[in-house]
Amino acid sequence: MSQTYQKAIEKYQNNNLLLNVVRSSKSMPLSFLDIPNVIGTGSISETAGLSGLFISAQPSSLGGLFSAAGATVGASSLSPSLGLSLGRSFNFTQSSLQNAQFEKEFLSTIPVESIHFFAKNHIPRELIFSLTVAGIEVQTPDGSATVLYNNPTSADFPKFQAYLRRLINNGLSTEILSVDTPLGPALDIKKLGPAIGGTILEYVRAKKAEQVDFKPVSDKTPDMYQFSQQSKVARICFLPTKNTKEVIEEFGESMFCQNPLGTKQQKKETLGVTGTLNPNISKTSLAFQIRSNRDIYQYLGQVLLAQQQKDPRMTYLQASTMSQLVQKQAEDLVVPLIVINKNPPFGSKSLAFIEYDGDVYSIPSENNGYSAMVIDVLSQFLNLNKIPGSIPSSPAVLVK
Repeated sequence: MSQTYQKAIEKYQNNNLLLNVVRSSKSMPLSFLDIPNVIGTGSISETAGLSGLFISAQPSSLGGLFSAAGATVGASSLSPSLGLSLGRSFNFTQSSLQNAQFEKEFLSTIPVESIHFFAKNHIPRELIFSLTVAGIEVQTPDGSATVLYNNPTSADFPKFQAYLRRLINNGLSTEILSVDTPLGPALDIKKLGPAIGGTILEYVRAKKAEQVDFKPVSDKTPDMYQFSQQSKVARICFLPTKNTKEVIEEFGESMFCQNPLGTKQQKKETLGVTGTLNPNISKTSLAFQIRSNRDIYQYLGQVLLAQQQKDPRMTYLQASTMSQLVQKQAEDLVVPLIVINKNPPFGSKSLAFIEYDGDVYSIPSENNGYSAMVIDVLSQFLNLNKIPGSIPSSPAVLVK
């Protein structure tokens, strides 16, 4: 029962994701459904019995009673019976996610924290950055600025791919830091009076959940104290690699990830890739344009359009060491971002299969590059958009 439900829901979710990619390729509105509850029943019953009809000229005779059927006119007849019945069924409700709560999250820029989760766990960096980065702004020391857009239908798309690939090879990554944010002005502890200590302790104790602290502003001014609040900040940065020297020469040391063992001053000087062009005019500056969840579907729709042109163009990614399983599917070190077949041969095995506008689209279950991982990322990003209130309490459609 549970396995049947799981298989049905898996196909349902995969098909829904593929359907919205196809819709996006045709510039149609997206629509998502959710299954808030499932009601199922299952039953198994067995019956077994043995019945016999004995007809004999001599029923009291043991030989006549067990004579073979049809052997004599008065032979006995023995008829065994066995029965097994199995029943299982489940109903589920479909609720539309077309509401303000869901759309607000769906159209918001994806937080770097979410990108960090995928990049640091199970998703190759070349895949997660290709899905979430819409463009890269590059400003060279001579003042010239260039924007490289991640659009598979654009003639400049290979330039973006080559530049992003070079950044990843140079250690492009993400990190999450604990940062102290100042609250209010600095206070001279000598001028506040002797009773200020108890007041400060009461305030910090009341704000403990917010990680509020009261400490010296710097070592040079030990009498100047300031309230600060600790928070988590995610950012894009470069990890040390064999190309560290090249990164320093081009971008400077400030774009490196923070070294946990570094000094306080070294940690302060590492800014990462800040999202705006770096004011350091002597080095190349970078700024990343991050997509929303809606933008990812638009991007995948562009990938599908490029595959369907008269001169089909597949979107390939250079596989990293993190994706050796995917490399085994390909003869080269480049693998397709996603493979979507239009009107495939009948009976082909697929991860997702839909009919839309008179055509059939499917994601093959084999030789599909990063397709399975793309489905995984889309599913998890969609789940992150399901904030409280985004799933209606009453079902829209009852499916039996």
